[in-house]
Amino acid sequence: MTSPAADPTLTPLRASDHARFEAALADLRPRLGASYGLLIGGDDLGARRLRTQHSPTDRGLVLGHFAAATEIEVGLAISAAQAAALAWSETSESDRRGVLRRVLEQLEARTYELAAILTLEAGKTRHEALREVWGTTELISNYCDEWATHGFVAGRAGRASTDSRMVAHGAWTVFAPFHHPLACGAAPAAAALLAGNTVVLKSAEENSWAARIFAEMIRDAGIPAGVFNLISGAPKDMGTAMFDDVRVAGSTFTGARSAGRPLSQMMWTSHPPRPCIAEFTAKSARIVTAHADVSAAAASIARAAFGLTGQRPDAPSYLIVHHEVADALIARLGSIASALRVGDPRLAETEIGPLVSADDHGHYRQVAHQLHEQGAHVHFGGETLSDHGRGAGHFVAPTLAEVARDGHPCWGRELLLPLLMLRRYRTPEGAIGMVRGLSRTSRVPVHGTADEGARFARALAGAMERADPFAPIDATSAWSSMPASLRADEYAADEAPVLHGYLARYLRVDADPVTP
Repeated sequence: MTSPAADPTLTPLRASDHARFEAALADLRPRLGASYGLLIGGDDLGARRLRTQHSPTDRGLVLGHFAAATEIEVGLAISAAQAAALAWSETSESDRRGVLRRVLEQLEARTYELAAILTLEAGKTRHEALREVWGTTELISNYCDEWATHGFVAGRAGRASTDSRMVAHGAWTVFAPFHHPLACGAAPAAAALLAGNTVVLKSAEENSWAARIFAEMIRDAGIPAGVFNLISGAPKDMGTAMFDDVRVAGSTFTGARSAGRPLSQMMWTSHPPRPCIAEFTAKSARIVTAHADVSAAAASIARAAFGLTGQRPDAPSYLIVHHEVADALIARLGSIASALRVGDPRLAETEIGPLVSADDHGHYRQVAHQLHEQGAHVHFGGETLSDHGRGAGHFVAPTLAEVARDGHPCWGRELLLPLLMLRRYRTPEGAIGMVRGLSRTSRVPVHGTADEGARFARALAGAMERADPFAPIDATSAWSSMPASLRADEYAADEAPVLHGYLARYLRVDADPVTP
């Protein structure tokens, strides 16, 4: 039987992939515990303190010591980016693309090293880690190809007008999330650089090592000093320096709404308004109708909810299930969950690794306690696994809990955990009401007939962050968490205008018309 944690739409890893990954892990061992500075203005800059980063798989394993930026270092990075902005924007597009092409060569050469680092510091299984590196490489390659193929000029159709040319904004900040630090951090940084902007990349605390390697790749590709800058550390130490500095011309943010909303509001309400490309975390709901193929639905739901330990930003958290099939679905999900191999993500057989941080581990414990105390029926899971032969890591059990009311404190919460909350419905109107009762959800796939999916899609249009029409749900993967313009695995000719529009957001209309 195919492993429910693995996406059947993905090609299995080859024996050579496993061998190269194992070799990369071995090569990293002598480098564990090294110290790393910030990369600002082309220099390796220290900070007042170093932050020790431990592996989520084994809290006793020190991965490295990373400089922790404060408002001072953030200001220095923005100053360096601003100072380099004019010269970089005047560099020819082909030269900028050449730098990114050289970065691509390094990404391809160091794929397994980066994937091994993601496994060590983010707890990704080797398949998930390799998937991200491969996908990021394809994203940046697509950006370069799109830029080379089409000119960026202002006009209604995006490509047809010759009235005005598009130019860079200036210094651009990128906030990388922990769940896809390369695809949602390195790739947007590449898009900004291609447009002629200079960049300050803020890495997630959990992914300082992978971000550092990418920064070294850009430096080694021959980019001028100050064009790309890397900072790391805790947001509380940086204050609002990356949010309210008027020298920042634009931002890309992927992550929690609580952090991203103030940034986007500040950017758009400034005078003049500044662009902010924001993608907020919004967990998804799923509806399972009485006509669903229960086995197929359970496999798809388990793969999406428990893969990457539930820490994908749009992994399903809420199940709204017709009462006639609820018990069968629960039984099937329980069977799948009990067979999942939770453990050390460095091992080839592991299907689910640890939660990425001690805070997330503590959050899981708190939520599990709340489920038991507030009357939820925990069908399976609800326990930590670090004391069950898995060592001192942030391991938790995939969990399914059933609640009977909207008012349960865990229903509707944004939980980046391998946790499914289930409610039963009897009528379509009841299911629609449950979805509308959620504070927010990114997408609502329907397991059922096409007619049922179309009906729910019409009824729920506008009730979610991004309307998601009925579609084959087995396409769910780590990359479905990204906007369409960023889905490397789904890029096709008919999506080219979407990709083009995404890249155009890193540009502004020049005041001077294009000279014939």
